[in-house]
Amino acid sequence: MKNITLNNLNYKEGSIKKRKRVGRGKSSNHGKTCGKGNNGAKQRSGYSTRFGFEGGQTPLNRRLPMVRIINKFRKDKCKTVTTDMLARVINKGIKEINYNVLYENRVIGLKENYKIVKGKEDIKFTGITIEANNFSKEAKALIEKNGGKCNIKVINNEK
Repeated sequence: MKNITLNNLNYKEGSIKKRKRVGRGKSSNHGKTCGKGNNGAKQRSGYSTRFGFEGGQTPLNRRLPMVRIINKFRKDKCKTVTTDMLARVINKGIKEINYNVLYENRVIGLKENYKIVKGKEDIKFTGITIEANNFSKEAKALIEKNGGKCNIKVINNEK
């Protein structure tokens, strides 16, 4: 292979094509209408179809049934916090877990209601008190079986 320098750099053969020169007479096959056909919207300058246009056929978004979107900013909706997530906080040596502790450790967001649910791991909850808006039956049983306490509190998360 020869040394490549600035004076002998070339494009790969066939990578550069000549542009189509339109409107240059009948014999070029791109004369008169310049390859655009006769009349209609596609022949006009600045033409572009809107998103989802299917040439007059009823578009897919109108053929499918309408889906109602549930409000994702609902106030009564709870964030689920698994017992595995609580393990991160317990490993730091915190004995009382509540809204403020979970917020500071980035387990839940600001002004979020939360519910404790059972995770995959078995964790020791000895001497740990957990305050939450709600608990699942399995999570409550797991926490109390492993020596923890569950307190359900209606927490006003105003900050």
